[in-house]
Amino acid sequence: MNRFLFFLLAALTLAACTQNDVEELAANRADVPETLTVGFEGSDTRIQLNEAQKTVWNAGDEVSVFYNSNFNQQWQFQGATGERQGKLTPIQDGEGDKRFEGVVAIYPYNESYSLDTENLIITASIPAVQHYAEGSYGVGDNVMVAYSENNNILLKNVCGWLKVQLTGDGEKVESLTLRGNSGEQIAGQVFINAKDASSTFCECDAAATEITLECDSEVVLSDNATTFYIAVLPQTFEGGVTVDVECNGYELMTLTTTETLTIERNHIKPMESVEHDAEPATTNNKIYYTATEKIEADWTFDSFGANIVYHEWNSSTGKGVIIFDDSVTTIGYAAFAMCSSLTSITIPDGVTTTGYAAFAYCENLTKVTIPNSVISLGEMVFYECDKLENVTIPNSVTTIGHSAFWDCDGLTNIVIPYGVTVIEKETFFGCNSLTNVTIPDSVTTIGELAFYWCKNLTSVTIPDSVTTIEDYAFEECSALTNIVIPDSVTTIEDYVFTSCDNLISATIGKGVTALGYGVFKGCDSLISVYCKATTPPTADVDTTSWGYWEAFSDNDSFREIYVPAKSLEAYKSAPGWKLYKESIIGYDFEKGEVVE
Repeated sequence: MNRFLFFLLAALTLAACTQNDVEELAANRADVPETLTVGFEGSDTRIQLNEAQKTVWNAGDEVSVFYNSNFNQQWQFQGATGERQGKLTPIQDGEGDKRFEGVVAIYPYNESYSLDTENLIITASIPAVQHYAEGSYGVGDNVMVAYSENNNILLKNVCGWLKVQLTGDGEKVESLTLRGNSGEQIAGQVFINAKDASSTFCECDAAATEITLECDSEVVLSDNATTFYIAVLPQTFEGGVTVDVECNGYELMTLTTTETLTIERNHIKPMESVEHDAEPATTNNKIYYTATEKIEADWTFDSFGANIVYHEWNSSTGKGVIIFDDSVTTIGYAAFAMCSSLTSITIPDGVTTTGYAAFAYCENLTKVTIPNSVISLGEMVFYECDKLENVTIPNSVTTIGHSAFWDCDGLTNIVIPYGVTVIEKETFFGCNSLTNVTIPDSVTTIGELAFYWCKNLTSVTIPDSVTTIEDYAFEECSALTNIVIPDSVTTIEDYVFTSCDNLISATIGKGVTALGYGVFKGCDSLISVYCKATTPPTADVDTTSWGYWEAFSDNDSFREIYVPAKSLEAYKSAPGWKLYKESIIGYDFEKGEVVE
């Protein structure tokens, strides 16, 4: 009997506790109205756009609502598609136990969203996969928030948008993929202030550096530009962005800008309209090319890692195709060398190397498409391809052989991919039209004659990773006006900037310990040299039969050398430097001023 009473009392106690928990939970949750009125903060706030670029709802849109508590409830828009204001009604309860005063809403609904009731901070996410909608954004891809002290809520946009416009000739777009050129986070978990829609990414494993806009149905390009919107959290891309466009039956087309690009909240950032110009897609056993006549060459198995089974060229279109019995793995030794009729070529995916002189002396070659499978460009690969003007070196490439682009007069811009550690000797020798080159901070050595006679190279940024600049590296770069050698460089070898006759200013980093012969010989416009090293670098003097070529010969009539003030006397008495003691001046590099 006593045991029975014990269990009865225990059961009654448990029931009382359960009832208390329910009552406490109910007390923390405020009464929820049957409807909320919902609209937008302003005319430029967007969930979806209609033809007049006005904000509209879609029938059935769902919203997470936190009504006076951190219960994440599922509410649904009750109006018709195209309406700008309407009613929300609850369709599913959430869970929570804390209260606050007011209403917080976030579009679209997600059961995983949570609310910090004390600071009104929502933990949500920016989707890494978004969906195309004609002239608008995909349903659920555009994140919006609202806070109100009554039952009338006005949503604000959290994101801004990148607007991409494409024209074409019947290509069917499958997807666009956006990424920042500096590896910025652009999707993943985010903290959002419900009151002002400001946001910041949280540091977590869910971070994403790409956003893909999927086209779930065919989007056919035509002469009239088709617009694609990608929702992006507000931020600045210092190195610009890249957009990959994937079309059914075509090679990937890449749009890149290296200029600083800023996405602002609630604003659209347009890119220039671009015509889709990617080549038809190739399989691993086909090489497509264009030429003025059919290419004839003595090809073997070693030329491509497979046997040729078919080769055809169409005289009316100039297009040719080479088909193999297996996947092409290499473009071998001199495979297309001296093919003067070749005008463009697409290297198939799967090729890992282009061999020695693979396209040397292809004097009419203007365009090469290199896949992301290639890791090595061989020595002299494009030697004297003087009309080559359109080549993108993929990020997969880690090795570029010496003389790879020797005398490629058509090149105007080149981006060396991250992963390349050495710019080999004569790599861009004689590229007279080259105006801009991007050197990544993986490069440690700029080789001998690497940019010799690049007469239109107006500027070059040497990254902090470089430690050695070898002989003649920038000789005859007559358009250079300023050069900054970073503190990481320890050795500047012989004649590196010889005959850069428009060079006005040069800064030598504090890590430099040695200057070779004639480093600035013939730089007859040079007026300012800033040498930051506290210990005077060794400065070699060439007294051979060729002449007396010290570091600054042929520019000593008006050139001044600024050195650390505390090292002034050391420079004036150091071998090589003492030749210029009358023009050596003490300088405070922190304040940027001359020390009397």
